[in-house]
Amino acid sequence: MIRIDKRPSKTFMWILFAMDMKKSKNFKTGIDFACGEMGNYKYFKTTNYLGVDIDFERLRMGAEKYPMAQYIQSSIEETSKDVSGDFVVCVQTIRINKYFNKNNTFHCIQKLISATQEGGG
Repeated sequence: MIRIDKRPSKTFMWILFAMDMKKSKNFKTGIDFACGEMGNYKYFKTTNYLGVDIDFERLRMGAEKYPMAQYIQSSIEETSKDVSGDFVVCVQTIRINKYFNKNNTFHCIQKLISATQEGGG
């Protein structure tokens, strides 16, 4: 399954994303930071999926569509240090999303790195 966008460059990004997500099959827990309505759930091949987003309403809508998904309502910056996974992604958020505070870029990247278990992807 591939997302098609009106902009060719964005469609190409989704093609590459789908190809990279095939690598997730070798991991147990996948975390999708800034997951919104969990639109990336279908790309995860991990045993477990955890969506993290600041917007509870979008998480709720995603959970209705993907009842096997687990989720946490939190910003990237405020996610507990106990949250960790083998395969961690964050798509179209850092320095892109209009609600993202650009001053938090470095801190968010540090959070993503620390949420990735040793040997993870």
